[in-house]
Amino acid sequence: MEKIESYLNPKRMAILEEESVDVFHGMTRKEIDCKIIFINAALISSKENTEKLTLKQKDLASFLSIAEERISRYLSRHETRYKESEDYRSLSDKWIEKFCSFDSTDHKEHFKDKLKQIAETNSERSCKKMINILQELGFYQAPQIISEEELKLVEND
Repeated sequence: MEKIESYLNPKRMAILEEESVDVFHGMTRKEIDCKIIFINAALISSKENTEKLTLKQKDLASFLSIAEERISRYLSRHETRYKESEDYRSLSDKWIEKFCSFDSTDHKEHFKDKLKQIAETNSERSCKKMINILQELGFYQAPQIISEEELKLVEND
């Protein structure tokens, strides 16, 4: 349990400091949302981090002192809230990215799956708009297209 606490406590403190929410307490919508986001992000981060620790739902249940069934309910609620609310989705993605960066894990696969999900549920036009916005904000850089002449020059050098 000590290893689990040393893994989760810095993440818990980060949410407490940045969102002013303690995942152990509170029953307002924001507090419950943050608790659910904490649970989901911790599970994803630990799953993608093979070096430290792979958490299971029962580990989080014992850390938060709640029943394991409640963790399952929270995770199913996460799926629903993630689809329904843009604010919730953005907060969730932010904390997944932060938790993964805390662990220095490569979380490209997670976001690749999310992008596939977005592409399947949105029109081509909407996806192009999203890509343009990401480019403007500097989160995405379009791949450079090299002409055959340029490719031949590089091969010759």
